[in-house]
Amino acid sequence: MKRLIVILLCLALCPFLRGSAQSSGSVTDSLKSQLKSANRDSNKVKLLLNLGDAYQFDNNDLVASKSYYRRAGILSRQLRYNAGILEYLFDYSDALAQQGKYDSSLAMNQEARAIAAKEMDSAQLVRALFNMGVCYDGLRNPQQGIRYILQARDYYEKKEIMARVGMCDNELMLLFLNAKNYPEAIHYGKEAIPLYKRYRPERKLSTPIQNLAVVYQSMQQPIKAVPLLKEALSIDRRYHRESAELDVLINLVDLKFHTGDLKDAKAYIDRILHLSRKLKIDEGVCDGQLNMARYYMRRNQLSKAENYADSALQVARDMKSQDLKRECYSILSHVAYAGHHYEKALKFDSEIDLAQEAINTADINHSLIELQTKYQTEKKTAQIKQLQAQQQLQKLSIQKKRIYMGIMIVVIVAFICIGFLYYRNYKRKQRLLIAEQQLQQQKIIALEQEKVLLATEAVLKGQDEERSRLAKDLHDGLGGILSSAKYSLDDMKDNVIITPENAAAFERTMGMLDKSISELRRVAHNMMPESLMNQSLSEALRDTCHQVTASGALSVVYNDFGMNETEPDNQVKITVYRVVQELLNNSIKHALATHAIVQLIAKDKTLHITVEDNGRGFDTGILDEADGLGYKNIKSRIAYLKGNVDIQSVTGKGTSVYIEIPR
Repeated sequence: MKRLIVILLCLALCPFLRGSAQSSGSVTDSLKSQLKSANRDSNKVKLLLNLGDAYQFDNNDLVASKSYYRRAGILSRQLRYNAGILEYLFDYSDALAQQGKYDSSLAMNQEARAIAAKEMDSAQLVRALFNMGVCYDGLRNPQQGIRYILQARDYYEKKEIMARVGMCDNELMLLFLNAKNYPEAIHYGKEAIPLYKRYRPERKLSTPIQNLAVVYQSMQQPIKAVPLLKEALSIDRRYHRESAELDVLINLVDLKFHTGDLKDAKAYIDRILHLSRKLKIDEGVCDGQLNMARYYMRRNQLSKAENYADSALQVARDMKSQDLKRECYSILSHVAYAGHHYEKALKFDSEIDLAQEAINTADINHSLIELQTKYQTEKKTAQIKQLQAQQQLQKLSIQKKRIYMGIMIVVIVAFICIGFLYYRNYKRKQRLLIAEQQLQQQKIIALEQEKVLLATEAVLKGQDEERSRLAKDLHDGLGGILSSAKYSLDDMKDNVIITPENAAAFERTMGMLDKSISELRRVAHNMMPESLMNQSLSEALRDTCHQVTASGALSVVYNDFGMNETEPDNQVKITVYRVVQELLNNSIKHALATHAIVQLIAKDKTLHITVEDNGRGFDTGILDEADGLGYKNIKSRIAYLKGNVDIQSVTGKGTSVYIEIPR
């Protein structure tokens, strides 16, 4: 089972990388330290990209590198920094290609090509074309890949950028190998190696050397392949290039099985499995397990061979790879025959046939699509030629008619000009009249809206003032009375002799007074909480969510983003606080929810509020008729702030309310 080095985005694009000569630990530590104090500008984008490079190329940590690349891409899009967007697309697509996700990598490079074309940046456009060729190589479409790589090679050769010419030659070697054109593959391989030696770092030299070895391996010439593979392995281990080392080991193991020399084979396979799991390359894991099964099968340890083949089959199924499944079933069949389990072997043979049939079907479908595309293209070309011929005939006919129509046209044009001037004057008057009517109508609508907003403002202001007055009266009036009653009862307890039975009743009464005072304070706080006056909106909402969670009525998770940079005015604070409070009450009382999420986001001069619960939901069609749910009050409050409310609910699946308020 041969594995070719088609993961070349990171290997091929080193001229573009922002690497450092420092050790990997010092690079990442230094960059992280700079990132903490970096402003949100293009320099921060570059820092994030550098961190991604450090993790990818120095630490071999694709997960961490993708995380930093993704952050760089998000920030670049927010800043509309196209250079940063392009670097993000190239770097992230490179990481995807290393993980074998060529479809996703191709899509990102197509986006990069579109941006580069719009910016008229020929260097970045060619870079995208090269990467697309690599992706098509990984997708087993060498014809498309060759087309894109040759375009890139022509550009680099004209610019005399010989390092990248060698890079293109190396990729063309692989593409022609996949197309079974071995002479061309050897030609480009022998062109690539001297260019790599002269213009590229030594650690990159293993790439064309290994690929040329694979060409000889495919031509059944192991005598030429083995020395090249060992040379490549030595370079990769010297520079700790684990992904490239993995490819070399897979090919070496394949040659060992082919020649029957199993010395060091198990050590190589163990290393393959270790690297594949570390780099999260499922195909490498499957390949290693299959080779381990072959190894034990050669040693007649059938039980171990079967276990490894079963493990490989599970990985192949997860990958949905018919080729790998066929390989797994083939080994399982051989193991079954060797163990004299003929019924099981026949079953595996059937699975092999099914996998092969699926592969053939996929190839046929691919060929049919290509033929259909070619047919449609040829058909459109013929139609274009036919239309061009018809157009030429029409031009000749029109030219003859022009002579006879000349005089008539002069007369007609004169009448048309007069009619046009009259019509234009009439239309101008009509437009002025319509515009005046529209202006009057807009003034009427504006006055009506202003009237509604003033009425809404008065109602909301009155509601908030009344809430504040009631909260103050409850807290200062009734709260004071209850507190005085408590103190009087405390004094009475010290000066009056009470029987044990009455003492218990007295203590219950004192407890009820404490609960009453606490409940009174809670009600007064909910009506006009001090935290809303003394704290930010985010802090007040967080406190409210914590209080609701602490009460046990509903588990609420609160999140906020971007609120540290802004704080709305008091009217918005009060309205948002009341709306969230009302929605949480609905979740508790009406939706019978157990969990809820409250999210507050300040972005692009807009305040976004989301409240979701897992309650029983309801039919949103009843909102215009229902009065008890409080949604009309919510909509009127948000409308007063010129905001929008979107309510989504499905019966039995909860409710989601999304609110936008301009700041």
